[in-house]
Amino acid sequence: MWSGVAVLEYFFSISLWLVTFALMTETFHRHSPRHLFKNSPHLFSVLVAIIFMGVFAIPMLAQWLLVILGKYPHFEENAKVIVLSSLLFVSVQCCYDLATLLLFIERILILLLPLHSSKICNRILSVITWSGEYENFLPAGCYGFMCCSASTSGAYNYSALIRTTLSFTIILAGSLFAFLLGRDSRFQSLTNQKANKLSTYIFVTRVFVELAPYLVEIVVTITTRRSVAFYIGPFGSVGCAVESFCCTAMYFYVFKPKTMVSPRPYLAK
Repeated sequence: MWSGVAVLEYFFSISLWLVTFALMTETFHRHSPRHLFKNSPHLFSVLVAIIFMGVFAIPMLAQWLLVILGKYPHFEENAKVIVLSSLLFVSVQCCYDLATLLLFIERILILLLPLHSSKICNRILSVITWSGEYENFLPAGCYGFMCCSASTSGAYNYSALIRTTLSFTIILAGSLFAFLLGRDSRFQSLTNQKANKLSTYIFVTRVFVELAPYLVEIVVTITTRRSVAFYIGPFGSVGCAVESFCCTAMYFYVFKPKTMVSPRPYLAK
């Protein structure tokens, strides 16, 4: 049963990432990257971070899907590849969290001070490649990176601690931004209005994605006496795919060009 649920989650996540890339392509077709960057550098950085996440997420999800289906070639010898792929994905998620946090900080400063967007901060993401012996790498009933052998738990826990800290900070910054936005009554340019609107959508989506897994975990644990978050690895990947899709779709919607309707000329009798 649990392996079937995991397979469905992996398929769903991969499909959602493909749709996200389709929306991303259409967004860049309508607006050049230079135009999007000029509108809001930090919103554009969030979009770029989503692209990087998708680039690392799809191969990682595909590898785990092959592992569950028993189609991964030379699994025991290539276990390190799966670990490295999963660690890279978690690291890129941290980059996305940083971009989101900087977006909220930028929006807060714009609301507090009469300033415009500053240039994007350079982010250097260093990934420590960790190697070792992988005995009993995938315990029975484990379908993702979260519940791999103890030899990988240290690297995952370190990354999870960083992401948890970033997520908590993002919720605080987003809450402050929403509070200041509700109190602000000054006139703002159309670009700033769109950026604030999209930032609000991103904040609401983030709160939902952060809280929903805990609620599902509580319900499933009470009813089945089994932890979904521990045994089913793609549980978190689904949330990441949903959040990325929602952010891209909202970006596509908010910044879509308006169609100008010209009055119909009078026809000569």
